[in-house]
Amino acid sequence: MILPEVPVNYTRQSGYPKGSRSGGIDQLNDRFFISAEKFELSDLEMMEDQLAFEGMTVNASNWEVNENRNLVFVNVVYSEPGSAGLSAGATLGKPEYTLDDGGSEIPIDKRKKDGSLWFTNYKTKHNYILAAKSGVSATLSWWASNTDLTISDADSKNYKWLKDAGELPDGWYILKDKTKNIEAVIYPSPIVVATTYFKTYTQAINNVVEVGTVQTPGKTFGKSGQWLVTSCSISQDGRRWVIVTRYQNAPEWDSDYYSS
Repeated sequence: MILPEVPVNYTRQSGYPKGSRSGGIDQLNDRFFISAEKFELSDLEMMEDQLAFEGMTVNASNWEVNENRNLVFVNVVYSEPGSAGLSAGATLGKPEYTLDDGGSEIPIDKRKKDGSLWFTNYKTKHNYILAAKSGVSATLSWWASNTDLTISDADSKNYKWLKDAGELPDGWYILKDKTKNIEAVIYPSPIVVATTYFKTYTQAINNVVEVGTVQTPGKTFGKSGQWLVTSCSISQDGRRWVIVTRYQNAPEWDSDYYSS
């Protein structure tokens, strides 16, 4: 029978290891002893970091001194990742994903890097006034179809796009008011949150994701577009280290400012 590893300088106590199974979860208890002179508290951390057996890792340990105070006995408990201090179904080193979409406000005339509109049905008339010079009453056809503030040199003598009535020059009037009294709309803005548990601080540090980079999370919940890492935090949860990484979705992120 293959048994779990015995740490260097330690001896396994007779009758160990001992295994059990409850609720579909395996657990194993092992017990070692070492001379009190050689015992170091850091040995417990070493065991937690290095010992593993049949897919189980050490999730608890304790020590005690014998009556003669010449030996130290160490107890370690192995269990399956996900069975000690983690959420149901969680596995050490494997991210759990959740999706949140509170939406965000996007200007209705916002454009992508290539100059195309985010909202393809946008028209300038939605949020701009068309002003005309006094005496000019004709509404030209481009008023209904324009998607920017461009007016030809010939027409610019008689027409102007203005954001507000307060911008009207002397001798000008509002020929056409805004057709929609809005400047921004709520646009889907999915956020995927990845939560990953690690056994050690070093493992957590080695798995930090760089904020401000364009990276796709392991699950996108069927959402298209690009994903930007907006935050990545490390915290200690009991005896585990936890990384929480947030990925923000958008049709695109400007590659002049955000690297992959």
